[in-house]
Amino acid sequence: MKIERFTRVNYFDGQLLGASDFADEQDYFRGKMRLQNRVHYGAGVVEGLEVEADGDGLRVMPGLAYDCLGRELIVDEPIRVESGDGREGPYVLLEFAEHPHAPLPAPGGGEPQPSRITEGARAYLGESTLPSTHRRTRRGWRACNRCESLPIALIRRGKPRRLR
Repeated sequence: MKIERFTRVNYFDGQLLGASDFADEQDYFRGKMRLQNRVHYGAGVVEGLEVEADGDGLRVMPGLAYDCLGRELIVDEPIRVESGDGREGPYVLLEFAEHPHAPLPAPGGGEPQPSRITEGARAYLGESTLPSTHRRTRRGWRACNRCESLPIALIRRGKPRRLR
């Protein structure tokens, strides 16, 4: 397992701070949290995320999972998974997604910039991206620190089957 080194911002009185300093601060704490998620919990569904048939598509119900990078895959309301989007496969995959919003004017009259980013997940049909080196443990899948999408269900004969 590769463990990355973390560098935090060292504040002092009178220091001039810019956006990159605050981004570095967030990266430090996100990196620590993701390392803990990967090492202690592994990759997989923590709670919820049942997949149900919904007309001609599928629906992923609310829940929480961790991907192999230790990112939280949060679904706070049902996500409809449409078939026929060009990414066909037997698996329902969940992938980390960021949703920028709340734009504010940029200094100097430039393009408005999002002032907030909400983290969540998106779901789609595709092939499993888990390499053959993945191992199942009692707590879930051992996180490989490489895969960016997490299979949560296998579709057989038109019905979703949860992966355990």
